[in-house]
Amino acid sequence: MKYLAMFNMKYLATISITAFLLTNSITTAQIQSAHLRKDSLVQVSSGVPIKYQGANHGVTNRQMPARLYTNHCLSDARKTEDKVLTALIPKYNPVLTTSENPTFFFYLPKTSKTYVKAFDFILENANKEVVYQESFKINNQPGVFKISVPAKLNQPLLKINQDYRWIFSAICDYSDRSRDLVVGGYLKRINLEKSLTTNLQKTSLRERAAILAASGIWDDSLKTLAELRFKKFQDAGLKADWQTLLESVDLAKIAQEPLVGELKAK
Repeated sequence: MKYLAMFNMKYLATISITAFLLTNSITTAQIQSAHLRKDSLVQVSSGVPIKYQGANHGVTNRQMPARLYTNHCLSDARKTEDKVLTALIPKYNPVLTTSENPTFFFYLPKTSKTYVKAFDFILENANKEVVYQESFKINNQPGVFKISVPAKLNQPLLKINQDYRWIFSAICDYSDRSRDLVVGGYLKRINLEKSLTTNLQKTSLRERAAILAASGIWDDSLKTLAELRFKKFQDAGLKADWQTLLESVDLAKIAQEPLVGELKAK
């Protein structure tokens, strides 16, 4: 884990975040105005498909700046690949989590040092203070990778009911960060109601993922189901659950891609 201490690192972080925000015009006020389904006691029967039931309107997540479609370092890959760098998140902000150190999932096409130098992840709070940053090695195969934000010593990294925004960038040229291929979104940590917490403690992990998805808590649901799939990668039922969950947030193209594992820090 790396915290920004040098001026040049702060400068690069500012470029990536500013570019994303200028293109998407996302504000904290817009986030707060979104109607969210959270902390609801949801009953899920065993075997019922796992589907996300969060906000269906509001500020859009996972957008890529349009100016980068033809200028970024993965432009050539689009000629043969219909899938590009994609964040596995719902369409609308903010993504909910109960964890102080959340996990992020991305689909990454096969990359090469010829095109991509590294991946960069930045998480900042509502005051635009960077609370976490890390650079990651490029991947040698396409698939779904995860980034686990490590816990912070002596205090939670994410505070309850606080809004955070994150940026994940494919760095094409360290001297020209305007060519980065960028995805990003917003995150909010919440507390579960006691009734929902009690309900989750009585269920299997599969049912827990279903309840969390039905309650609109995407981060926890996806992470729980992913952990099950990593443990039982040949389980056809879990594979179908994964596909249904991703399809429920319009990510059907990514649903068949393999779960590869943790993206390695540089």
